[in-house]
Amino acid sequence: MYFGKTTGKKKTGEHSSSQNEIPNIAQCLAANRSKRDNEHINAMTFQDEYYRDRLRNIQATYKVKLDSFPGLGYISRIKLIWDHDRLLGTFELDVFKGSLLIDPGPTQEHFRADIEYSKFHEARAKDKESSEESGDDNDTADDGDDEIATTREYRFKWRGINSKIPHKTFNSSFTVGKIRFGNGKIWGYFEAMSGVGFPGGRCEFHGKIPHGPCLVDMTIQQFLDKWNGYAEIEEDEEPRTPTPRSLTARSHTERDGAGSTPSPKGDTSQVEEWTEDDQQNFIEMITGIYDITSKEIEEDWSSKSKGLMVRLHVDQQQGKVLGFFDIGIVEGFFCLDDRVEGLTHNDPMGFTWYGKGTFSGSSEKGTGTISIRARGGRTVEGIFCGMPDKNDGEIDFRGTKRVLPLGVSGRGAGYYRAQWAEYSRFGLDIPQSTPNKGRWGVRKELAKRVSWNRSGSGDSAKDSGAPEKASG
Repeated sequence: MYFGKTTGKKKTGEHSSSQNEIPNIAQCLAANRSKRDNEHINAMTFQDEYYRDRLRNIQATYKVKLDSFPGLGYISRIKLIWDHDRLLGTFELDVFKGSLLIDPGPTQEHFRADIEYSKFHEARAKDKESSEESGDDNDTADDGDDEIATTREYRFKWRGINSKIPHKTFNSSFTVGKIRFGNGKIWGYFEAMSGVGFPGGRCEFHGKIPHGPCLVDMTIQQFLDKWNGYAEIEEDEEPRTPTPRSLTARSHTERDGAGSTPSPKGDTSQVEEWTEDDQQNFIEMITGIYDITSKEIEEDWSSKSKGLMVRLHVDQQQGKVLGFFDIGIVEGFFCLDDRVEGLTHNDPMGFTWYGKGTFSGSSEKGTGTISIRARGGRTVEGIFCGMPDKNDGEIDFRGTKRVLPLGVSGRGAGYYRAQWAEYSRFGLDIPQSTPNKGRWGVRKELAKRVSWNRSGSGDSAKDSGAPEKASG
């Protein structure tokens, strides 16, 4: 580990930053363990183990100063973690926050370019430590320029949001940057961070590891979950470094006996994987706006297939999940059958819906199922039953969550309560599931026709019987 001086004062900006809170020790230990066991780094050949440690300790939390706003001090943060041969990261830079991916990351060639200079520089750096013993973070005499000249630069891709325009996700071919690594220091820039005063939209920065060990209070999977959460049409990234979850999933995939019945709990079947914190994070993540598509609508009502959406809102006061939907041929509101404490991750949950037909304006009602996924991407998928369509009344849907502040669905809980009460106040009977319908509340023929691209547990769920639920 990298240790430095522990004396000195903190700047006002740093002291007020939430990043100075005590880190999660369990996650720090997990991150350190993955760094220590990194096969990519461990397989490298160095004349001096010092350089292997230098490479490992690129994984750290860096306090960062923005070159365009030097008066703010080191109030920004960048966190990096090794995932085999690449680096995953998160950043908080003024109003921008998000994730970054450096792929590939540094190799042993990082030091071979000028290893003798590096040794000389380290000796010279020791002579300068006395000027830092006061702990003053004043950067007016930063000695990084000579080190920048000898380090390699690495390209990265970033995704994120601007807190001033939270409805927009910055994720395009222009959201890129470059970074250099020194001895406990970083320099670089982010492109396409426009609208906040960065010249040409380029956010130049430099940073360093705070005094003490190189700690990162997030696991590889947590970094990837954040990265995948900003995705729009991209496939989810999976960890390159084996994790407890990936090893477990792999063992199930490679195991013989395809006829075995998976647990009905979806991802939560791995009890050792799903903690109380995971469940709490899952519930907090549910509220939001989901842009959806439907193969059934695209095939039969192509003119109504654009702009479809589902809004979900967790009403903590009443312990329910209420929502709004626009499926093209019907708009309305729905309520999940399960209370908040009974919600399950990535597992079909029943709901009751009421709405009005967009063609006729007539009142419609029915049931449905929805599966909500928080890990590896924030998605929903399911089926509306009892729809006034041309075929069998079942409309499939699937979609991804928009990047919005936590707990935002466009409306408050009171709005959903009032609308749900208005739509359901007549207590109309809702058709129940029948024996010829599967776990999803759809006929088996339709379940086979709709491609879900889900794991085996989802397919099994469609073919298993479901007990009847009481009407809403």
